[in-house]
Amino acid sequence: MNKKIFQAIFLVAVSILLLSFSLVSGILYNYSNDQFLRAVENEVHFIAEGIELDGLNYLETLPEVEHRITWINASGEVLFDNQAEAGQMENHLNREEVQEALNNGIGSSHRYSTTLSTQTINYAILLDDGSILRLSETQDSMLAILYNLLQPLLFVLLIAIVLSALLGHYLSKKIVQPLNHMDLDNLDANRVYEELNPLVARLALQKEEIQKKMEILTARENEFKTIIENMQEGLMVLDNEGHLLSYNHQAQQILNFNDHLKFQSILMVHQSFEVSNALHEAKNGKSIKQEMMLGDKCYQLISSPVMEDSHIVGVVMMIWDISEIHEREALRREFSANVSHELKTPLTSISGFAEIIQAGIAKDEDVKRFAGKIYDESRRLLHLVNDIIQLSELDEEGMAQKKEPCSLKSITEDVVEKLSGSAAKQKVKITTDLADLRVLGIYSVLHEMVYNVVENAIKYNKEKGEVKIKLKEKGDFVELLVKDTGIGIPFEMQERVFERFYRVDKSHSKEIGGTGLGLSIVKHGANIHHATIQLDSTLGKGTKISLDFPKYVEEQSLVTTANR
Repeated sequence: MNKKIFQAIFLVAVSILLLSFSLVSGILYNYSNDQFLRAVENEVHFIAEGIELDGLNYLETLPEVEHRITWINASGEVLFDNQAEAGQMENHLNREEVQEALNNGIGSSHRYSTTLSTQTINYAILLDDGSILRLSETQDSMLAILYNLLQPLLFVLLIAIVLSALLGHYLSKKIVQPLNHMDLDNLDANRVYEELNPLVARLALQKEEIQKKMEILTARENEFKTIIENMQEGLMVLDNEGHLLSYNHQAQQILNFNDHLKFQSILMVHQSFEVSNALHEAKNGKSIKQEMMLGDKCYQLISSPVMEDSHIVGVVMMIWDISEIHEREALRREFSANVSHELKTPLTSISGFAEIIQAGIAKDEDVKRFAGKIYDESRRLLHLVNDIIQLSELDEEGMAQKKEPCSLKSITEDVVEKLSGSAAKQKVKITTDLADLRVLGIYSVLHEMVYNVVENAIKYNKEKGEVKIKLKEKGDFVELLVKDTGIGIPFEMQERVFERFYRVDKSHSKEIGGTGLGLSIVKHGANIHHATIQLDSTLGKGTKISLDFPKYVEEQSLVTTANR
């Protein structure tokens, strides 16, 4: 801006200077020219009077002067010239000023010399005797005068440049200062010049529009952050070179990286074949889904390219924990294998005994024994199928049956009654101490849970052993405690007894007809009823299992129902 203001001021100053100089020079030149002509005219008349009084003698006695005096007779011959020999001069009859003097009494002419940049003014008058007196005076031309004035003109021009620079700097600083110190937060305070009002008004309008857009962008950014931060999946956004642009907290936790790695390559954030392969495929415009192991957890990694006008401008990666799905799939495969094995054993026995009987190989006295074996294996198979069906229903958690208040005392008494025959057969004594307590649950599932715990306490007990069952209130819970004096469970196996088909002593379990699903059913039932299981067992001394159910309070139930 300083340069433009300087240029404007300088051009204006120089233009005015030259114009003024030209006008003044012209006026002065015209004035001086008029004065010069008037002086020449007066001098001619003065000399003419001298000639008329004394003739040639007067001219010859004149002192030396700068101007030229020529006396010419009527025929054009030169009678006298103060700067040349009169006799050697040419006839002047045809001179312009001579002809005008002869015709009008007064004549004048101008002759210019481009070489000397001068002009000669000739002024002639007709004398009474018919002769002509001419006075010639040399005067500088306008160009010569301007040339003589060039040095002062350049000096004035230099002063104009300096003053223009100083004035331009001062004015530009003065003009720009309000712009440099403009308060964008309070635009109305910037109305220093009237010329700034349109600019201030436009800035205020643009500021308002920008503010609205910023509010919209901030709101969208907050919504986006809220969404991605509440995602269970890890989300990462990369540029087309693989640099990390954005991510959520879940991705940071899964890949375990710090905030200072933002805008770094994803390969610096996490080095693995899966991430490298995902980035490579996305850069080639392909989406890919793959599994990756991090520690003891399994994750699913999906990467997709972000396209814009058929060009890849970025990559989106999502990662989430599928360990539970992976474990369930492993359990499903293991369960299928175990079911196949468990079903195959009794079916093989049944098929073998039936084949012997069918072939007539068995003796008559062995047929009854084989039939008993077939019956026992069938019962075992039926029991196994029932347990599998029960476990499958619990797996679905679709016991869509409505929960209702159930008396654990009644359920436990019914279970003890049904298992009393089995206990008597094994000479196991059952003692109970049951408080009349209720829980909110599914009767059939609760019955199956209690039945399996008590049945195991009888099955894996010693001859003339004892099973103690106690039902009591324990704070906000109802505790069902089943304690036996049986064979016990080794400490290293206690965490696995709730797994499907897991048996501590397979040979003993086979003898007593165990399926290995009883405690799995108890565990699933506990999950449905939000109950906790505690197992305490000592090898050779016995096992204690406690089930803690949330206590059912009728008053709270009524309040809850009313609120609904």
